[in-house]
Amino acid sequence: MNWFLKSHYGLFSHFTYRNSTIHQTIFPDGKHPANLDELGNNFNAVQFAEDADLFGVEYVVFTAWHAAMNVLYPSVANDSWRPGHSTTHDVIQDLINALKPYYIKLILYIHVTDGMDFTDANQTATGWDDSSNSYLVWNNYVNDVIAEMGNRYGTGIDGYWIDMVFDTTSFGIKIDKARLRTSLLAGNPNRIIIGNGGYGDGPIVSDGVVTDYVAKEMFNIPVDNGDWQATNNHIATVTTIKGNDPHYYWWASIPQGINALLYTPENMFRFTVLQAGVNRNGGGMLWDAGNYAGFEA
Repeated sequence: MNWFLKSHYGLFSHFTYRNSTIHQTIFPDGKHPANLDELGNNFNAVQFAEDADLFGVEYVVFTAWHAAMNVLYPSVANDSWRPGHSTTHDVIQDLINALKPYYIKLILYIHVTDGMDFTDANQTATGWDDSSNSYLVWNNYVNDVIAEMGNRYGTGIDGYWIDMVFDTTSFGIKIDKARLRTSLLAGNPNRIIIGNGGYGDGPIVSDGVVTDYVAKEMFNIPVDNGDWQATNNHIATVTTIKGNDPHYYWWASIPQGINALLYTPENMFRFTVLQAGVNRNGGGMLWDAGNYAGFEA
């Protein structure tokens, strides 16, 4: 039995930069990072790891990138296709180093069909809308970036959490699944690969090619009145809301001092125990709480 099948409790953190006009992760005072490098230079890996250990989690899911594929490490591959969309500071290596003393596993969140957030020029350069040869150019781009990342970090990455795996309009059409799986295992053939988008008690194998396990993403759910239903599969749930907006936010988007927690600690604890107890397909409960940029120990 691998470590994921035995795990019950994890922490999910979205630490992300999209562009200068559409903001995601903020500083505690509400200011926005001016660019991707400012975000990358303001990640406190030591405190993050200390907090994760205090939370008692067995693993962490952390964003290698999110919207617009702005990656949080120096990527020669990404820069060769799209200059300016990689940090000069290696946030991922900092996190690997910080988590290691606590024996906390690291899974990286990635999104391989996020070209809709690219500029027109970047879409052309990466073949986002080029359907020739089954989107060969897009697959070349995605696999270049992922294989480089996997070889760069080796056994420092214990797995990947891939978004939109069941999206038939993008992932199902644009991704060469067998090729992607090979790239995902570059540098460490024992990685766990989790596909987001399962919404029931389905089989362990999600899409049958790329991923090994299913994640059930839960949001827009009511406050727990004792009727939340646990599942055999891994569950990821966002914990905060942006103001009165009905859209739930995965990243830190609300200034410090404003309480935006959706659920009480008691409800979260109760559901964590329930999900950890009934989960059979690995991962248990994964609470998402995005951290600020520049937070201090």
